[in-house]
Amino acid sequence: MTASNRASKIDALYKSLKKHFKPAPEGPERSVLEHLLYACCLEDARSDQADEAFAKLQQTYFDWNEVRVTTVSELGQCLQSLPCSSSAAQRIKQCLQSLFESRYQYEIDDLKKANLGKAVAELQAWRGISPFVVSYVSQQALGGHSIPISNVVVEALLQCEIINAAEAEKKSVPGLERAIPKNRGIEFGSLLQQFALEMQSHPKSQPVQAVLKELGVAYKAKPKAEPKAAEPPKASPTKKLDVKKPLAEPPKVEKAPPKSTDKKELATKPPAKSAAKKMASPPPTKEPSSVKTPSPPKKSEPRAQPTGKQVPKKTDKKENKKTKPVAKSKPTDNKGKNPGNAKSKKPSGTSKSTTGASSIASNLTKKKPK
Repeated sequence: MTASNRASKIDALYKSLKKHFKPAPEGPERSVLEHLLYACCLEDARSDQADEAFAKLQQTYFDWNEVRVTTVSELGQCLQSLPCSSSAAQRIKQCLQSLFESRYQYEIDDLKKANLGKAVAELQAWRGISPFVVSYVSQQALGGHSIPISNVVVEALLQCEIINAAEAEKKSVPGLERAIPKNRGIEFGSLLQQFALEMQSHPKSQPVQAVLKELGVAYKAKPKAEPKAAEPPKASPTKKLDVKKPLAEPPKVEKAPPKSTDKKELATKPPAKSAAKKMASPPPTKEPSSVKTPSPPKKSEPRAQPTGKQVPKKTDKKENKKTKPVAKSKPTDNKGKNPGNAKSKKPSGTSKSTTGASSIASNLTKKKPK
């Protein structure tokens, strides 16, 4: 679209809006900070809703520092008159936080004395400040010519065919400030905000249809978004299957041979071990050559008897040598006495004649014959 065609459409829209809508009344005098916070409430809301929310915000909290340290949920409950109270609470809190971090105070009236471009650049650098808030502060507090554009205003201009889809995504309206003079900027911004909100809530209302008819366009309803089908789970990028290479085959399990009734086959062929036993059994470890394996027990050694009777242990020859020899027992006489133990006890009833005869007999035996 050329600049002249766009300017003519914007001029026609302004004339039609003045017929069917009335601009909001001028508000009280506010500081730069109050204009900034009021713009956070006015975005995507009507002027009466923003007035009520901003007045309640000033009455509920002692100062702006208390608003800064308040949670977003509590601020949202305070701003219930707004259609998007949570978004407005988030914008207010972020603006106060970024202002405190940059200046350590809440006084920004010095922006009026600074250059307009420098002041706008400083506002844009603060976190949480939207383009609508920057344009509103520039228009209402700093004396600049900038028409605030919110999300609902972008949608309304797209329905009026003043901007295309690419410009709507960027939220920019080229040539808007050139088509509308500076002394009409506040009035046009208020009328455009009311028209956009009415189109969002009641697109088939009489004033909305009248404006669209005078512009020669028709309202286009948005197509309903179809529910997305559940996508199949994607494979992880790390694990990729190579189609050329065959997959690794699972290990083959050896089956046991069928039981045969022939006794010869059973005697010659031992049963094959299953694969599970082979996998469970640990691999054979080689013993070092220096370690000698114990020799098997000799057959001559007696085994332990299961009856529990104790087998007499063999005595060692060395132990037998150390121990004293036991005296052999001599045959006892009729009375049961031991004649060999003559030193300890003398046998009763012996005479000298018997001892003498025995000594003579022993001497005769010792002499050798001639």
